[in-house]
Amino acid sequence: MVVRPSTVHAAEEEWRGLLNDEVEIEWIPGFDPRRTRYVRQAMRELEPSPRGKPRCARYPNGCRVVGWANQKRRPANMGVPGLFKRRIFYLKRHDPYPDGGLPLEAVDPLTVRLGCRVS
Repeated sequence: MVVRPSTVHAAEEEWRGLLNDEVEIEWIPGFDPRRTRYVRQAMRELEPSPRGKPRCARYPNGCRVVGWANQKRRPANMGVPGLFKRRIFYLKRHDPYPDGGLPLEAVDPLTVRLGCRVS
């Protein structure tokens, strides 16, 4: 697959807009970010609220959301009225990798900051 520069630029702009609206990082009760080497980071689309627990808290493929970014009350319009894009942090059933490796979307949960897409 060939990734064109304009495609990469558009994706970075979308992340930048999303990150500018963040006001808080929230972890689920009982999750201690100091006890895991990594969490997976993703941009979740079509959430009905920019704040609180995402509706995607449990994916059908065994992923479990462990944290999310809350956004300001009226975040920038992301194209669909009444639906929002949010940054989420999750783990898959087989995490962590047994060989010490990291998935592509892995971030150190201790480096997660508002408005900053860590990698």
